This record gives sequence, structure tokens and C-alpha cells, in this order.
Amino acid sequence: MFFIIDIMPGLKVLKLLVGTCRSCHHQGELELIKTYQCLRLFFIPVFKWHTRYFLRHSCGAMMAVSEEDAIAMLHVGIMPDQVQVEVMEKGPVRCATCGRILEEDFICCPYCGNNTK
Repeated sequence: MFFIIDIMPGLKVLKLLVGTCRSCHHQGELELIKTYQCLRLFFIPVFKWHTRYFLRHSCGAMMAVSEEDAIAMLHVGIMPDQVQVEVMEKGPVRCATCGRILEEDFICCPYCGNNTK
């Protein structure tokens, strides 16, 4: 007799929200994401642990959110701008005026001439 057991990372998009990114400071779509590790027995999820919640902005930035805030956004309807987040991964650098993606070492935007520093 043998068992098929594995441990897989899981990712689930819980809700689409609208808010301001704390990395690029642009208004846009935010995804409330739940990540976890899952023990599966014969490909059936049995146990989940290491559950974490994130907000992912359309610019690519990932922001960690507490479980209480994630549940409040999911069920109560709290806006993402009202919760405490920690920026985990920053998205690309964007011009504050025209919104185009820039290299990190640019002093001025080559598209509109705005000072980026």
C-alpha cells in the first residue's frame, strides 16, 4: 500500500478592489490575495497553514495586510486606503505626471520633462 502526499503552495484571489498603491501612488485595481501552504492526500487538500494576505496593485507592487484587515475588506467593506499595509515588493518607477514607466536612475521623465526626484 502506498500514499500520495504532497505539500503545495496555494494562491487565491479573494476580491478585486479599487484603491491607491502605496508604492507608485496611483489609483487603480487592487487584488486581495490569500497565500498558504497546503498538505494534500491523494490530491485532496487536508490541512492549510502559513496563511498570509496581500494586496497586489496593477503596477506589480505587493503589500502585506493583516488577517483582521483582510477579513474586514472582504466582509465589512473597508476600503484598502483605510488599512495598515507593509510594502513587500515595489513595482516599477513611474512618472508622477504622465504615469509612464521609467528607469530608476532617471532624474527627469524623458516623455514629459517632469523632475522625478
